[in-house]
Amino acid sequence: MAGLVVDLTKLAPLIPWVIVWLAIEAAVDIVITAILSRALWRSRTGLARTNTVIHRCIKAAIQSGLFSSVFAFASLFTFALWNTTYLYTIFSWPLGRIYSYSLLYTLVIRKELSEIVYGASDAGDVRMNSFPTSLRISSVHFRQNTVADSRAGNVKSPLDRCIVLPPPKGSA
Repeated sequence: MAGLVVDLTKLAPLIPWVIVWLAIEAAVDIVITAILSRALWRSRTGLARTNTVIHRCIKAAIQSGLFSSVFAFASLFTFALWNTTYLYTIFSWPLGRIYSYSLLYTLVIRKELSEIVYGASDAGDVRMNSFPTSLRISSVHFRQNTVADSRAGNVKSPLDRCIVLPPPKGSA
């Protein structure tokens, strides 16, 4: 079989690198979870619906991050302690699926969070008739502030190049 090493003693030079890789993987899971949770916690608004959504997002981040980091740490410790066996693969192989399930959980929970925010079963549907389709400006008033540049000796206006176009014909 190509790529399969039967004698694990031949992998001895790679053991420190694998341990570093597994440690970084586990640490990054914890760091991402902590940063995401803190950012969400600081973005609370005081509005009940918004805070409910934020708390659910924090809960989802902690659940998915903690679950994947537990498997990453288990993989790290089993490899560090029993690196001459394949015991660590019990925790390493499912990690890819755990990350995929975490992503899918995030996508699935969006519907529930939309229902909390919008209060409807068809939340997330954006109806185009709720947006304005045209905008008519009948007049524009500017208050021009003049700024003097004493170094150059000239006067500059922030609205020197402002052009106001009339509304299109037939839109009256």
